[in-house]
Amino acid sequence: MSDDIDAKPEAPFALSREDLGSVTWRRLQEHMEAQLVKLRRRNDKDLDAIATAKLRGSVAVYLNLLALANPSPVVAAHEEQDE
Repeated sequence: MSDDIDAKPEAPFALSREDLGSVTWRRLQEHMEAQLVKLRRRNDKDLDAIATAKLRGSVAVYLNLLALANPSPVVAAHEEQDE
């Protein structure tokens, strides 16, 4: 596999304004926020190191998915160029 130096970098994945305004996204967001509450409550219990690491990994996944609602400036600028 060769690297093409002149290739445009791919834009990071981002949800569109329509996606973020959809009923489906709002339902997913509510679900993920509820899951975070449950995971954080479990994290308050006395867990061993492995269980804590697994739980923190799950929290990170939900936080990363929820962060799709807040695109980075690079993503926002790329979307403006496409319009």
